[in-house]
Amino acid sequence: MKKIILFFIVLVAIFATTAKANCFSPTSASFTTTTNTDSVSIYPVPNNGSFNIWVTSENEKTFSITIYNMISREACKGKDLATNERVAFDLRNAPSGLYYCEIVCGNKTFHKKIVIN
Repeated sequence: MKKIILFFIVLVAIFATTAKANCFSPTSASFTTTTNTDSVSIYPVPNNGSFNIWVTSENEKTFSITIYNMISREACKGKDLATNERVAFDLRNAPSGLYYCEIVCGNKTFHKKIVIN
């Protein structure tokens, strides 16, 4: 029994450390993730439904994005969007809440959250 309790304590400690590393401040100006030479920035965070996404890549010229609402329904989709420049999105008519982005750039997939007030 003690081994099981110790296992769960270790598991919770690992999860808490991972969650802190991946969270962002809701008052921050942007949220950026970088992998090698590719990066994704979403700003402002949070927003009123009008926001920008900047995908930087040395190897890829385009990316695609799908934005889902909290119940996994597609809210917006874009294909063949240019990397290395700002792409503006307008979801001001969408309900407030948490949205999830799936950004595909070459063989890399990024997952981000967007808060719409």
